[in-house]
Amino acid sequence: MRMMLFVTFPTERFNEAAKDGSLASKLKGIIETIKPEVIYFGGPPGGERGAVAVVDVSSAADLSRVSEPWFMALGADVEVKPVMTADEIAGLDMKDMAKRFG
Repeated sequence: MRMMLFVTFPTERFNEAAKDGSLASKLKGIIETIKPEVIYFGGPPGGERGAVAVVDVSSAADLSRVSEPWFMALGADVEVKPVMTADEIAGLDMKDMAKRFG
């Protein structure tokens, strides 16, 4: 199941890692561990530093595998939401769902 991670970095801890030279290796280690389909770094809506990543998880236990590295390495906040590709949503029988529940 695909999950989208919304990661927010605390400014002080991120700055410390940037200043002491550990930021690049921490990010590389996280990326190698969570194996995202895609990851983008930028600013979340609140103006903080952050990242958005799409990961594939096979079970609820995998949520720890993709969240804990962010918590431990950078003290980040992580929000997780299930997502689908266009092909996956196109394969849903929305007409049947509308008939049954609409």
